[in-house]
Amino acid sequence: MDSQRNYIHFNQAKIVDYIEEWCADKLPDDDIIIPPQHQPPHPDDDDVPNQQTMNGILRAQKPPEPAWRDLGLQELMQKGPSEEMQEGIGQRLKEIQQNTRFQIMERQNLHSF
Repeated sequence: MDSQRNYIHFNQAKIVDYIEEWCADKLPDDDIIIPPQHQPPHPDDDDVPNQQTMNGILRAQKPPEPAWRDLGLQELMQKGPSEEMQEGIGQRLKEIQQNTRFQIMERQNLHSF
């Protein structure tokens, strides 16, 4: 039986007499014995560092990764883009120009009506 009253619960007349009493009944709070190894540390204890401190300690102990600063800009300035890339860029620019012209023509046609 659950705590939501429903027509399913009223299939027997004697249940109706007890349902309000059953809903009002409260279970006592029982103390549960937890072994010490499974108990969480008390936050007021001084020997327990908080989570932010632990993250800072772990981050400080981790060796720093070398920063990658070689972007290859010097080589790019000397060589420039490859021929394939230049062709691809040129083709893409032509497509963009055609699409732009087409969109302008569509707008002009829409406004002419």
